[in-house]
Amino acid sequence: MTLRKLLVSALDRPGGRSALAKIACLYAKRLAGAHSRPVRVFYDRLSSSWGREYDGEHVVDGAKFEYYGGHLMARNGAAPWRELARKYWLQHFEVRSGDVVLDVGAEVGTDTVLFDAVVGSGGVVLAIEAHPVTFLRLKRTLQLSHCHRTVPILAAISAVAGPVFIEDGPDSLSSTISMGLEGQERHMVPGVTLDALCEEHGIKDVALLKMNIEGAEAPALQGMSKCLQNTRNVVIACHDFRADAGEGELYRTRDKVCAKLTSLGFELLPNSFNPAVDHISARDHVFARRR
Repeated sequence: MTLRKLLVSALDRPGGRSALAKIACLYAKRLAGAHSRPVRVFYDRLSSSWGREYDGEHVVDGAKFEYYGGHLMARNGAAPWRELARKYWLQHFEVRSGDVVLDVGAEVGTDTVLFDAVVGSGGVVLAIEAHPVTFLRLKRTLQLSHCHRTVPILAAISAVAGPVFIEDGPDSLSSTISMGLEGQERHMVPGVTLDALCEEHGIKDVALLKMNIEGAEAPALQGMSKCLQNTRNVVIACHDFRADAGEGELYRTRDKVCAKLTSLGFELLPNSFNPAVDHISARDHVFARRR
């Protein structure tokens, strides 16, 4: 274990977190240099989570301090999470004022805060997250960032309505619908179709559907045929890389997703994934635009 990780381990506990936050802020300031605004690190007691703030925008990340290097560097004058959201979800699309965005698998809101800012007062963002712990952090992110255009929804998007069990992954951001593995904690949450959710909220025209739900893409698509007919742009994070890593064939969904979108009249677009610089999770993102 490195000296840095030993220091984090010693301070990431009651009585030490204030000092750890100050050290992290000093480190972020050094990374930013004299001419850039630094990212601020904070510990949010209400959610028992670490978070970051940049230019008034907050993201509540998780229970463990895991900020190293790029997590604390602003990019092109914007928060690090904003630049990643643009790179991984908006390669081919531009969200505009007044748009409707469906953020399915919103996690803690790192992408949602960008969508909320861009759609403006005339737009709407539905931020849908299935893991209860992650959902609480999502709500805290939205509250601290004053995301008034976003509606947070605790639900699992599925083929039919009914209870769904969400299984914990190595962290709450990689949780998925339960596969019945022994030793995994499960959380029961409401399962809904995206068609029903759009009808409930009166949504008829969707500028962007972004979906990142850890292997549950294929069944989710079965419950959103009506919604997709009224959707202009789609980006879906498939997770074939996890199947390639031996985590189970449940995660191999890219071909099914591509076939479904093509059958519904979407044109598939290229993914600019670069293995030299991009995280492996971006490899299987599917981008599509209605013809």
